[in-house]
Amino acid sequence: MPDRPWSHDELEELAREHIEYDVRKLVEFAEALRRLPTPWEESGRGAEGQALLDALLLRLRILGTFLGAPRDRRDVYARDFCPSWTEESFLSSETSARVSAKVAHLGRARLRRTTPDVQPGEALELACS
Repeated sequence: MPDRPWSHDELEELAREHIEYDVRKLVEFAEALRRLPTPWEESGRGAEGQALLDALLLRLRILGTFLGAPRDRRDVYARDFCPSWTEESFLSSETSARVSAKVAHLGRARLRRTTPDVQPGEALELACS
């Protein structure tokens, strides 16, 4: 929640331009990843597969955070649009931590591999559920 409530115009712009973009990209990246031959490395398309997986995981993280409980006053959340929103992300806490470790944080989780990598099939399942 911002220092002041989000205005109707701000929420409309965020929905029309930004939330819609992230949802559309989630679908596009999932479809592109699904079309790649597997395993990517053996098909000579490893870099493309990894880039698509990272982009897909980033969109999952953004949208999972948006649907969850508000944490940062600078960000917009589903509850800002619908005050009765139940604040439940489609990502479990464990999955959210694994996605974040993979795409958003340079820290011990990556260094020590304390969280298992999110595999392409799991990312597609999350995106398509």
